[in-house]
Amino acid sequence: MKGTPTQQAAHQNNAEATAPNASPNTSPNPPFEVLLPEERKVLLLAVVCTCCMVLGVSSIMPLLPMLAEHFQVSIPLVSLLIIAFTLPGIFFTPLAGVLADKYGRKTVLVPSILLFSLAGGACALAPNFTVLVVLRFMQGIGAASFGMLNATILGDTFAGNRLSRYMGWNMALLSICTALFPALGGVLGQLDWRLPFALPVLALPGVWVTLRTPLRGAGPARPFMTYLAGMFRAGAAPSTRRLLLMTFLTFTILYGPIITCFPVLAHVRFEAPPALIGALLTLSSLGTGLASWRFGALTTRFSFVRLLLASQVCYLVALFAIPVMPTMLALLPVLMLYGIGQGLNIPSIQSALMACAPPEGRASIMALNGMLLRLGQTVSPFLFSLLADGVHLNAPFLAAALIPLAMLALTRGMSRE
Repeated sequence: MKGTPTQQAAHQNNAEATAPNASPNTSPNPPFEVLLPEERKVLLLAVVCTCCMVLGVSSIMPLLPMLAEHFQVSIPLVSLLIIAFTLPGIFFTPLAGVLADKYGRKTVLVPSILLFSLAGGACALAPNFTVLVVLRFMQGIGAASFGMLNATILGDTFAGNRLSRYMGWNMALLSICTALFPALGGVLGQLDWRLPFALPVLALPGVWVTLRTPLRGAGPARPFMTYLAGMFRAGAAPSTRRLLLMTFLTFTILYGPIITCFPVLAHVRFEAPPALIGALLTLSSLGTGLASWRFGALTTRFSFVRLLLASQVCYLVALFAIPVMPTMLALLPVLMLYGIGQGLNIPSIQSALMACAPPEGRASIMALNGMLLRLGQTVSPFLFSLLADGVHLNAPFLAAALIPLAMLALTRGMSRE
C-alpha cells in the first residue's frame, strides 16, 4: 500500500485485518467485546510487558534527591541510576527485535523477564552506589525488549480499529502504572530506600504467563544479517524516520525535564517530600490515561496528524508553564495537560509505525522505535540535570520547550509528503 505511515494507519483503521494471527474488526468502535481465550492471554502478556517497562524507572524517580543525599553524590551523578537502566536499550533493543522476528517472541521475552526480575531484586541488596549502578545496567539489559514487544504482540494479534483501541488501552495502562509506581515508590522509599528496588521480583510470574501464551513463532529461514539489514532499510523511509525521531524527542522530554528535573524543582523550590512528588506526577499520568483510553474513538474522528499536532501543543504550553507556577497547586492542571499530550502522541506514533510494518518485520520496526526511545531516556537525564545544576532550576523546562516546536515542524512536513 502506498502512502505515508500516517495515511496507512488511517486506512488500516477502516480495513479488515489481513495479517496472520490478527482478528478482524467486526464493528467500528464497540465499547466492549468478547475476546477469544488466546487474545485475552496476549492482552495479559502485554500488561506484564508494560508494567515491567514502567516499573524500572517510575518506582525510583521520586527518590532521586533522597538517593543523592544518602550516597552523598551530586544530582547529575545520581541520574546514572536512570542512565544505567536505559543505556542497554540503545544496543540491545535492535538485537532483541531482530531475534524476535527470526526466532519468535517467546525466545526473547522469557530470558528478558528473568534478567529484569533477578537483577532488579538484587539492587535492593547493593552495598554501595557503584554496585547499584552496575546492577541497574544488568536490569536494563533485561528490560530492553519490553517496550518493543508489548506493541509487537498487540500488532501480531489485532488490526484496524481493534489495534488502535488496544494500543490506546495499553497506553492507558502505562499511564496508570506511571501514576501508581511513583507514589508507591515514594511511600516505600520513605520507609527504606531499598524497598522500591525490590519490586521487580514481582514480575517473575510473567515467565509462566509467557510460556502459556500463543505468540508468533520463528520467521522465514533467513540469515541474521538479512534481518538486521531489513530492519534499517525499513526505518529509512522518510515518514518512518520522522516518526522515529519524534519518539526520541518525546522521551527526551519525559525523562529529562519531567522525570529527572521536576522532582528536583519540587523538592528545592517547594520542599516537597518524595510521596508528594509521586502524587503530583500521578496527575500527569491521569491526563495520559484519559486521553489514551479514548484514543480508539478519537482516531475515527481525527487524523493521526491532527492528534500529533494537538499533543505537541500540549507539550509546548506545559513546558513553558511549569517553571513559572507559583505554588504546587498551580502545577496540577499543567501536569495534567502534559499528560494529555502523552496520551495522544505515543499511541499515534505506535499505530502509524505498526501500519507500515509487515508481520515478519514488525518487531524490528518497533525495536528501532524502542532503541530511539531508550536513547532519549539515556541522554536526557544527564543533559537536563546539568542545566538544572549548573544554570538554573527553570533552565531544563525552557530549553525543552524548543523540542515540541521541532516536533510540530516534523509533523507538518510529514503531512505534506
